[in-house]
Amino acid sequence: ELFRAMLGQLPGRWLSGLDESSGLEWIERAVARYLSVEHRDNPDGCAYPAVLSEVAKATPEVRAAFTEALELRVRAFSVHAPALAGMSPRQRAIATLATTIGGLLLARSTRGSAVSEEVLAACQALVLPEHHTTAHRNRKARS
Repeated sequence: ELFRAMLGQLPGRWLSGLDESSGLEWIERAVARYLSVEHRDNPDGCAYPAVLSEVAKATPEVRAAFTEALELRVRAFSVHAPALAGMSPRQRAIATLATTIGGLLLARSTRGSAVSEEVLAACQALVLPEHHTTAHRNRKARS
């Protein structure tokens, strides 16, 4: 019940206010919000990184409740995720969630060092190759 109450609601804090966006813009806004210094440093930020190792050891009922909450987010991201070469929108959504949640955990664990912000930036670049390529092209054009 705790997972359903804390993590089973959509849009939740992470995805609220993104309704005016769609497609890649929606993904970019969600990822930028999640993989930000502000979110990393927020003591009331996402509980996923804090609870995952406990969920893995929990009862089948707890894991099922967690899976339901995760599936809601996978579906939300899948609707907006453009396919990448060799990757369906659903696969991209799953990879985006895994990378962002893992990236936030690593960034929180290294807070206070330069590598923490590098982790946030690297995870954003990985899950948004279109954005990274466009930004790189724009920087070269200005040079």
